[in-house]
Amino acid sequence: MSDSDYLIASLLSSDLESEDLALKSRDSQISADALLARQLASSSSSSPSSSPSLVSLATVRILRDAIQTGVVKANKMILDTLRNPMPEGHDDANDAGRALLVERLVHYGLVEKEVTPDGNCQFRAIADQLYSAESMHADVRKKVVAQLVNKRERYAPFVDSDYDEYLARMRKEREWGDGVTLQAASDAYGITISLITSYDEGFYIEVQPDERKVTERSLWLSFFAEVHYNSLYPLKD
Repeated sequence: MSDSDYLIASLLSSDLESEDLALKSRDSQISADALLARQLASSSSSSPSSSPSLVSLATVRILRDAIQTGVVKANKMILDTLRNPMPEGHDDANDAGRALLVERLVHYGLVEKEVTPDGNCQFRAIADQLYSAESMHADVRKKVVAQLVNKRERYAPFVDSDYDEYLARMRKEREWGDGVTLQAASDAYGITISLITSYDEGFYIEVQPDERKVTERSLWLSFFAEVHYNSLYPLKD
């Protein structure tokens, strides 16, 4: 285990209340947070900064507080949420948005399963939720496009561009899904799709199908706004 892994694992261990890990003052707490944030940033970046990024420091503090107050239990799975990579060229606004999304996931006891960020992420996340296999994203895309074609009158008013051109784009591999394809997916499978997003307001979005076919469950996705979708699962003890 690397030094950074050890430090992060220590933060998330169930022994946080033990004497050696207790933070005895506000100054030592801030220093410990900053150290862990630096280690996290250096372990997940090929060119780590000399100072901790906003998202790293924010998530370390969020998770420490959540674990110490009993909001969530320490669990190694949460490292996946913490370490999901930021896109190239990210800025402070994206950092803050990512930290906000992680805070919400922690609050609701959810963790992300990262899907490949290749332009197919919405379809990959849905495929993971439906089939536990993001590799089936092409099948999901095909079904969504068929829904868009068969129910043209339902979706066309919500597409700004020429609808036939829109359909042609959505048939293509790596073409990003949007709100219209999300609704079409919900309709095609007859299932609710619930999203936790990084939007400042209205961060929980529930997409309802026109005709429910599956009543006993919902699909749960995270949406780092305008950047990436992931698949969500409850945090296990």
